[in-house]
Amino acid sequence: MTAATARRALPGLFLAILFAGNAVGATPGLAPVEVRAIPIPVFLPGSRQTRFGALEYLGGIELNSRDPEFGSWSGLDFGADGRIYSIADTGLWLSARLVEDAAGHLTGVTDTKLGAMRIDGGRLPQKKDEADAEGLRIRPDAGGDTALVSFEQTRAVRVYSGPDFSAAAPTRIKLPPFVKDLRRNQGLEGMTLPPPESPLAGSVVPIAERSLDADGNHRGFIVGGPQTGTFSLRRSDDFDVSDAAFLPDGDLLVLERKFSFAARVAIRIAASPARRSGPVRCSMAPCCWWRTATTRSTTWKVWRCARPPTARHC
Repeated sequence: MTAATARRALPGLFLAILFAGNAVGATPGLAPVEVRAIPIPVFLPGSRQTRFGALEYLGGIELNSRDPEFGSWSGLDFGADGRIYSIADTGLWLSARLVEDAAGHLTGVTDTKLGAMRIDGGRLPQKKDEADAEGLRIRPDAGGDTALVSFEQTRAVRVYSGPDFSAAAPTRIKLPPFVKDLRRNQGLEGMTLPPPESPLAGSVVPIAERSLDADGNHRGFIVGGPQTGTFSLRRSDDFDVSDAAFLPDGDLLVLERKFSFAARVAIRIAASPARRSGPVRCSMAPCCWWRTATTRSTTWKVWRCARPPTARHC
């Protein structure tokens, strides 16, 4: 799968995981790590269905590694060279190249690398809350790729220079004061960058996991650019924010999830159309359910947003 093709899948990949927390470890600088990929050819067990409303399933993989640091993966994005990067909420970077079959379906990964994540002053995190990286967006700049990472518990957005993000000492984006009052373990979760044609171009848009406004809706923030401020996304059915991405036309997609011991994990995609004011939510896909079997196992599933005329908007 090329980077261009994958970026059209919502765009890019959305990552859904179950994990157990790992200790902060590893060393700076991406180094090879052995990872086993198990293809997931169908989305629903026992069904060959690939179209779900406006979405087309392009395959999935379950990733496993014997490395004790592997796991707890959160946000992910593509570099300009087509490599995929992911971050762990234990302070790690993962880099790989995707493998696809002749039909363009995801089947595996190759050239996998792992490395620690630096924080302020180039030091390594010493505590879990310092390492709690959640959202990732990679921006092509004149000097190469730049990675922006949101940190949930310390309420920070840090900027890393490529090509080896793991070796980079980051700088911080100055956040407005209204971002600082988020709940500590339900703070900045998803993060995205508006498309170049958007009136929000040049800004960074993080969204809180479950730090709600006075009306009980999700809080989002526009940082930098010409329209710095806040917005709300309607919350329903006890779902929390996991990640977000803009489509080229400016519509905002939000990955939502909830967990209960009875029902395990439920995940859905919501769409907030561009040029609408006030909190909005519109489901573009049915709830989807899955689980992973081990603490060092991660599931990646890939979708393409076909946007047919029947796609439902609010």
